[in-house]
Amino acid sequence: MSQSIKSCIVRPEQSEYQIQCEIISWCKLHEKKYPHLKWLHSTQNGVCTSIGQAVKLKKSGMKSGVSDLCLPFPSLDYSSLWLELKTSKGRVSPNQKEFLSFVISGGAYGTIARTGAEGIDIIEGYVRNCRPINKIILDPTIR
Repeated sequence: MSQSIKSCIVRPEQSEYQIQCEIISWCKLHEKKYPHLKWLHSTQNGVCTSIGQAVKLKKSGMKSGVSDLCLPFPSLDYSSLWLELKTSKGRVSPNQKEFLSFVISGGAYGTIARTGAEGIDIIEGYVRNCRPINKIILDPTIR
């Protein structure tokens, strides 16, 4: 296909779910290079569920506004990474803004990504500055 035809193709916008899946797939592929990525995890906020399940999730601690992805490991300058995912037209809610302000005030890197590529760039930049992982020997009394 010629370049002029390729540039005319309109691709549908990714959903937040698709953006998150793209980021998680990239992270899984790069865990050997960046072992910290093993612990990047989602909070499952924004998942469509039944009202009964939503009540259970709230009772068990799910909070509105918590960012979509978290890497709970310090880099050179930050205590952890919190990443809120939005489509190009998605709006950040007041609770999401409050949460990002909260984690930033505590020394974390909190930000928003609107595409998978942008999220991957943010995460890769963060893990490049993470200190090496040391093997930690757990206290034998911990069960």
